[in-house]
Parts: sequence; structure tokens; C-alpha cells
Amino acid sequence: RIDTSYSGLAQYGNEWYYIENGKVNWNYTGLAQHGIEWFYIEKGKLNWDHSGIVEYNNQWFYVERGRLDWNYSGRVRYKGKTYTVKNGRVL
Repeated sequence: RIDTSYSGLAQYGNEWYYIENGKVNWNYTGLAQHGIEWFYIEKGKLNWDHSGIVEYNNQWFYVERGRLDWNYSGRVRYKGKTYTVKNGRVL
């Protein structure tokens, strides 16, 4: 039975999907929280291959292999510019 009240990440087989109101939202690209961790979703599906910075709620964060990396501090190139990251957040 479909839980139309559920929104969040759900696993089906070996893949994870972003669910809104019981359905996969194939239009969603951004971050999603599951437990205490945050993951990068691209077109409704968790993208384990993505590494770089992503925007979420008007802030920028560093993602490493699909997972927001709160421990990363350093410099990152994105669209021809270099950004400074401290504890997973772009300064």
C-alpha cells in the first residue's frame, strides 16, 4: 500500500529515490536528509557519482560521492571559479 503522506528518501533494490507524497519526484535535484546524513539527489535519484558543490536553501555545500561531507575543508573549483569550503559549507 502506498503511503501518500511520506516524503523523503526510500530505497528500492540497490537505488535510492526522492519521494514526495508517496511518489518519486523525478523533477527534484538538490539535497535530501536521511537520518543524520544528507545526500545529493539528481532528477529524483541519489547520485553516488557526484562530487562538488551544490546549492540548497540559498546556501552551498560540498558533496563527496553523493554524500554531504561536513568534514571537508579546502578549495573547490566549480564552473571556472574557485571556492573555499570549511566544514562542508562554502564560505
